Amino acid sequence: MALYRKVLCAVDLTEKCHLLVQRAIALSADPAAIAVVHVAEHPISGYGEQPGEYHVVTETQIRQQLFPRLKQLLDQQGLKPDQARIEFGDPVQDLLQVQQSGNYDLIVVGGHPHGKWRALFGTTRDNLLHEVQCDLLAVCLEGEQ
Repeated sequence: MALYRKVLCAVDLTEKCHLLVQRAIALSADPAAIAVVHVAEHPISGYGEQPGEYHVVTETQIRQQLFPRLKQLLDQQGLKPDQARIEFGDPVQDLLQVQQSGNYDLIVVGGHPHGKWRALFGTTRDNLLHEVQCDLLAVCLEGEQ
């Protein structure tokens, strides 16, 4: 089987996402050419717990919370921290933009069953499938350790 030149691995930072990174490494011609990306929602500003106190969570604060988890994931798989990316916005559109700008030839995503709402509105994987311009691998995470 031919190996992929550049691999984009989309993770949600759940318990089994290390399996996605392992699969990306196995399919990559050069593990240094793997990017591991987590797409977070834009922060929402609102009111804090105390009346009158304005509460704002910034992208910087979210990055500071997420990056250590992403770095630990990469460290455990022998990848470097500079291979991690945290994006904000719509997962499908952000992954497509990263794939196109980085010229990745494979995107690795998790594939696991979802409830009826996901069946109705689709999953990130399903929506990527209709728009992606490269190979897309959905790794089944159910029953894996």
